[in-house]
Amino acid sequence: MEEIEEIDTNWIKQYDEESEKYDMFYEEPIKNITVYSTYINKNKEIEEIKKSTLYLSELNTINKEDIIKLISERDKKYKLTSIFTYNMDVTNKNVKDYFFNTHKYDFIKTYSSINENIILNPTIAFFHEMNSLYLCFNEITKDEKKRNTKKVLLSLSKPKTRKHKHLK
Repeated sequence: MEEIEEIDTNWIKQYDEESEKYDMFYEEPIKNITVYSTYINKNKEIEEIKKSTLYLSELNTINKEDIIKLISERDKKYKLTSIFTYNMDVTNKNVKDYFFNTHKYDFIKTYSSINENIILNPTIAFFHEMNSLYLCFNEITKDEKKRNTKKVLLSLSKPKTRKHKHLK
């Protein structure tokens, strides 16, 4: 019988161990995002910042319905004034460039309305905690409350009914 020569597989184990060190620098889909709800009072001072975590039902996507739910949970004396995301989507190929030229990168995106879902780019695992959704709420002033009320015009003239028709 022939003896089967044992194959040296240690190099595979070494490669796996070495590559594990760099796993945090590979892009991964975003599963959750930190939400910061900032409340600004009438004097334009930050009154409160609420931090929460939103678990995404779809990878890399903040659903419109989830945003509406977050907005509806606010204090009623505040209205939503701005929405923006911070999506740190540096790839593993340009991380080094980012650290030496941060001014070239802009990760903030502003949204004027909530007409559709917000799509986020996959992020290096090391930067996942930096991805955020910001909701800014301003306190509603008395003037703004008044603008929302509708005027009801009342007629002072008497309606002509049968009884009034015969009197003339």
